[in-house]
Amino acid sequence: MLKSKHSHKLKRVNLGTKTEYIVYKCFRPGCTTYFARPIVVGVSALCWACGKDFTFAVRNLEQVKAKCRKCTGRRDRTEDVEKIDIASDNILKQLGLKHE
Repeated sequence: MLKSKHSHKLKRVNLGTKTEYIVYKCFRPGCTTYFARPIVVGVSALCWACGKDFTFAVRNLEQVKAKCRKCTGRRDRTEDVEKIDIASDNILKQLGLKHE
């Protein structure tokens, strides 16, 4: 997987004219990156709600604007979500799919 110099602020867009062609575009100023649906999972992204870094997951595929688990989950489970995010980040780092 290609490593970028920044976390992407991803939004789902349809590039198709006659048929649907869903991609995820980075909306950070100066970034022209697009991700196809199969390769966007695992990408370092910025949450549209809180602005914090998170790892794009399968659950984010149907969101128009990618948000972290903390911003899309139940508010009373914040501590559990943070533990899950830390554990998943550690796994991705061990696999070499996430950089600091």
